[in-house]
Amino acid sequence: MAKLGSLFSEDLSVEKYYGQRHRLWSRFDEGIWMTERGWSEVTPEKLSQANASLHSILKKRDCVLDIFCGCGGDTIQLAQVYNKVIAVDSDPEAIKAARKNAEVYNVGDRVLFLCTDYRELKPEEIVVDAIHCSPPWGGELYTGAPSFHIDSLLGLTLGTTFAELFGFLTKFSKNISLFFPRSTLVYSLVPRGFVGDFSICRHYANEKCKGITAVWGDLVDSSSYKAPSAPQYFIKDKITHRREKRTRSS
Repeated sequence: MAKLGSLFSEDLSVEKYYGQRHRLWSRFDEGIWMTERGWSEVTPEKLSQANASLHSILKKRDCVLDIFCGCGGDTIQLAQVYNKVIAVDSDPEAIKAARKNAEVYNVGDRVLFLCTDYRELKPEEIVVDAIHCSPPWGGELYTGAPSFHIDSLLGLTLGTTFAELFGFLTKFSKNISLFFPRSTLVYSLVPRGFVGDFSICRHYANEKCKGITAVWGDLVDSSSYKAPSAPQYFIKDKITHRREKRTRSS
C-alpha cells in the first residue's frame, strides 16, 4: 500500500533502505510517498539524475516513455530533460505514490501516468523520442548474488527474456536506456541477434560501482568515450561515469 514515506520508519522490512532515504530522495521530508516494494526498487536520486543526463544529447526531447516507473524516481528526473514523460507501471499503489512524488518535485504537469501492464502498450498509440526502462529486479533476489545473468532475473520477475523485452522496446524507439544492478554480467546485456553499437555506463560513487546503464540508438555518444586506462576521479556522493563503447556484429 502506498503511504507517506515517513510512516515506514518503524517497518523492519525496509529498515536498511529507510536509513538511506535522503539519498533515495533529496526531498524526502517534503512529503515523499512510498510502497514497501518501492524501497528496494527505486533508483537513488543521483543515479536517476545521471541516467536522465544521458538523454540530454538528443536533439529532440519532446516525450520519453518510462516503463516500470515504480514510485517515480526516474520519471521525475526525466521530466527535467523532456517536455513530457509517459510513466507506466502495473501497480496502482506505485502509480499513486509516483503522482504525489512528481508534485513534490514540481513536475506533475509534465507526466502522464498509465497504470497498465507494459505489454498492453501499442506503438501506434504512443509516439516518443526515447525510452527509459528500469525493470523490477526482485530486490533481495539479486542483492546477495555476486553476479547474475539478466535473463535469470527477468524470467523470475517478468516471465520474459532480455531479447524479448528489448525487441518490444524497439517497437517504440531506437533510442533506449536500460538500468541494471551493478552485479549484472555485462555480456548478458547484449540482446541476442542485436547488430550495431551500444554503450555501457558504469556509475560510481566513492570509487564503488552503484549501477550500470546501457544505451542504444542516438543515445550512444561517441564524444563521451574514454579509454579503459584513462584516469578516473571521484568526488564523494557524486555519481561519475565510466563509459565503454561496444559493438555487436553477430
